Amino acid sequence: MRKIQYTVLIACVAVLFTTACKRTNIDINNIYTSDITLPSLNDKGETIKLSEFKGYPLVINFWASWCIPCRVEMPFLELSWKQYKDKGVKFIGINVMDEKKGAQDYLNELGVTFHNLYDPNGEIANSFNVAALPVTFFVDKSGRIVNRNFGGIIGEEGELEFRSNLEALLR
Repeated sequence: MRKIQYTVLIACVAVLFTTACKRTNIDINNIYTSDITLPSLNDKGETIKLSEFKGYPLVINFWASWCIPCRVEMPFLELSWKQYKDKGVKFIGINVMDEKKGAQDYLNELGVTFHNLYDPNGEIANSFNVAALPVTFFVDKSGRIVNRNFGGIIGEEGELEFRSNLEALLR
């Protein structure tokens, strides 16, 4: 019974993302041409443009505070950010369809320090064709999406695949 409820929840979220959200056109060969700007989840009230990261390898993770696999993978993403930031890799989390305070509390609770942006109505997630959470995109220096991870980065196998994708960005 619980499995059926979980499946129905995932289906509802997928339908919500794909039908209810506005769409910004994203060029998957150069995400920077879209000039995507989102508010930061820090307390400074600033906005951040994805184009600010042009020229850097970039990891974009779409998540929500109510998403259990997101909660499981977030400490690993934070650890990876700390291990790779001095190699020039940038990490961005994009919170989707959450209450802003809930998202900020989640980040504080988990001690997340990499940039996190706020997509309250799912418009940007929809533009990236995100149908369920979490999803992680690996973007090369030119802005081309070179790989994706659908679902949580969980367990040794998931972490090894993530690191392999990250190392490929550095080549």
